[in-house]
Amino acid sequence: MKNLFYIFVGVALTTLSYLICLMLGIDIQFNWLEFVAVSTSYTCTILFTLQKRIAYFYGVISTFFLCVLFASQGVFALAIFNGILVVSLIYGYFRWGPDGNPLPVTRIDNFKSLAGYALFFLVVAAGFYLIVGGGSRIDLLLAAGSATAQLALDQKKIENWLMWIVINVFSIVFFMEQGMFLLAIQFIMFLVNAIVAFIRWNKEIKGLNKCKASPLTV
Repeated sequence: MKNLFYIFVGVALTTLSYLICLMLGIDIQFNWLEFVAVSTSYTCTILFTLQKRIAYFYGVISTFFLCVLFASQGVFALAIFNGILVVSLIYGYFRWGPDGNPLPVTRIDNFKSLAGYALFFLVVAAGFYLIVGGGSRIDLLLAAGSATAQLALDQKKIENWLMWIVINVFSIVFFMEQGMFLLAIQFIMFLVNAIVAFIRWNKEIKGLNKCKASPLTV
């Protein structure tokens, strides 16, 4: 029943996104492919915020439809990214562990780890550039940034939400320019969600640190 509730929320938010577009006078045509991709993406993101492992299941569904959608729009870097993302989602599912014994939220707390994520971003960006080609395209950077943020999310690093905040800001501009207004509205909501998620996860880290600092009592 809880899963159905989150599916309903995803559909409701997607419908709301359509209504916002219409209220703004944006001429938007209904696309079932886009609707399913966006609604499952909403469901997935909310479940990630709540640290529910089933988010990965909805993530695979959303990723498949987004891959087809981006390919049909000629945004090939993001299409390829979403195709490859399935592997990361499978890894993340097992990495997070069951909801009853989950991987704890932690920080990127040393330079070596930070440098590792930076190197991963550069390698992925270079890979997409070689595969897709072209000049300095924002979709290449969005794909590389999203891959890096997803890796941090799979490791339950709180900084993943800071990465998503930056990615969401650029995604809003990018999709507006591409005329993909439903996705632009979605990323505005994702931006709000990333901020809320960062606050929630930060409170959890503080709570864990407080428990560790508290002396044991008999």
